[in-house]
Amino acid sequence: MVNVLVVKPKSLSAADKKLLRESGVVCIEASDPASVRMLQPEGPVLDGSDLFRAAMNAIAADKYSGNTAEVFAKNMAAIVKANSAP
Repeated sequence: MVNVLVVKPKSLSAADKKLLRESGVVCIEASDPASVRMLQPEGPVLDGSDLFRAAMNAIAADKYSGNTAEVFAKNMAAIVKANSAP
């Protein structure tokens, strides 16, 4: 994630801008910072919990293949077992 700071032109010194840039902050100068709109070109990234919830909802709603939930549960158990092995 990128941090963005919108400021009026010439309100930051070159040293301030350098320090912010080194800290991971992108500085944008705008004559009217309050009117600036941040756009996000993509939707938010799904975290693991959201992805898991979507998978569970899809499996629960599956009416065409009777063993989807069983196969998923077996696969998840195998993954958990493999990841918890010493």
